Amino acid sequence: MNINLKFKELDIVRHISSLPKLHATAFAASCCERAYPNISIFLAGIKANGWVGEDIWRVSIDKIWDYLGGQKFTSDDFDKIADELRLNYPSEYDCEPFTASDRCSTLIESAINFCGNPDNIEFVVTIVEQIHESLFEYIDFLTLDSSTNKDVVDLSIDQLIEMVSLHPITIKEIEKQANDLQKLQEATILTPELLQWLRTSSENGGQSFLGLNLS
Repeated sequence: MNINLKFKELDIVRHISSLPKLHATAFAASCCERAYPNISIFLAGIKANGWVGEDIWRVSIDKIWDYLGGQKFTSDDFDKIADELRLNYPSEYDCEPFTASDRCSTLIESAINFCGNPDNIEFVVTIVEQIHESLFEYIDFLTLDSSTNKDVVDLSIDQLIEMVSLHPITIKEIEKQANDLQKLQEATILTPELLQWLRTSSENGGQSFLGLNLS
């Protein structure tokens, strides 16, 4: 059965809840992979302004893949990683008009928390919500008048949601989520080949789900 997902609707939770815990974690990891360029771009920018921290977000995603590949971690290990992510986000460098990097950090932290607390599906809900909000904020930002930084057309919230849901960037991300879920539902076990496919297909040539990259 084909999976049909919609922007701003969390029917996806029902599909994730039906998956084995590690399969759901693999879905979360693939989401993190697509989000990661949003924070790597931010980190590259602030390094030019004197930030000298470590890219713990890349390290954290890699640890999720290690965990899925069979490396042993305890719930305490994941709690420590989540604390490190939460305490070390360089918010003093963050700025408007949108905060895709901050949302990326939150969803990676949620994925780590889910690894340590696999019975709490709310962590995966947070991941999906952060992706939806990032899409909404970024696509809304793209429609602003560059000279005034204000909306070209005054739209209601429902009209904005419809506009974002029909945007090619949104359609691509929602289709990718559905495709990942379909493959995970069909898989009895997480083979190395499936994990590799989830990881590399989500890397997307270095682009985030917003279509952003370092180049």
